Amino acid sequence: MGYSSFLGSIIPPPSTSGSNITMAHLVQNLVETEVDQHQNKTAGDDPVQPQSRKYRKNQLQNILKTLQNTLAICQTNEDLAAQVDTLKRIGLVHCRLGEYAWGIKCLEQSLQMANDVGSPKSLGVILHHLGMAYSQTNQDDKAFKVYLKALRIFQKTQAHSEIAKILNHLGEIHNSWHQPVLALRCFRQAMKIFQNSGNSIEGEGRALANIGEAYTQLGRYRQALAVLEQALTIHEKKTSSR
Repeated sequence: MGYSSFLGSIIPPPSTSGSNITMAHLVQNLVETEVDQHQNKTAGDDPVQPQSRKYRKNQLQNILKTLQNTLAICQTNEDLAAQVDTLKRIGLVHCRLGEYAWGIKCLEQSLQMANDVGSPKSLGVILHHLGMAYSQTNQDDKAFKVYLKALRIFQKTQAHSEIAKILNHLGEIHNSWHQPVLALRCFRQAMKIFQNSGNSIEGEGRALANIGEAYTQLGRYRQALAVLEQALTIHEKKTSSR
């Protein structure tokens, strides 16, 4: 399927106003915030506040409309790099809305176009998000493959924080495949990078929790308890600092 035929199925007719582009820039931070929450499977699942969930959904739907208009303008201007970025964001919003089939289609198309642009950074970021979308839809084989591709890119660009995140994801898949020894290798590498960065408490906590799960699979319960207590301490520290 060509770019135009695929994109035409998800966007409205192009707008002649430049206000959509301005609006898109204004909502980018909100999109990224929502995507960060998407990485936590339980984010937004507050049964006590259904109105808040409805409000967030409405926000995301409004963002989606804005990004779709922006994408149409980018197509009209034949700005391929902007199309890649905007289509990626559309995919992320679809995923945040739970519309993973659409989200994955958009991310895959963004990836294909990013290959034409030739931006390693964009490729790595898209692969990372695509891996998360595959994981959320129980497609761990696909997730593992794209995570490995992302890891190679981030290693070349020396994006250390991204390397640590990818290692964490790879370890989680190894855990799900009941390969705790391989999982531990990934988590320990990720943990070392997080600690060296000095500014990733959340990453450290997640790595520790994952290490605890791997120890549990290995039957090393005392070690599992010790690292899970560390993870809990980090979680409490993070919560109290909000």
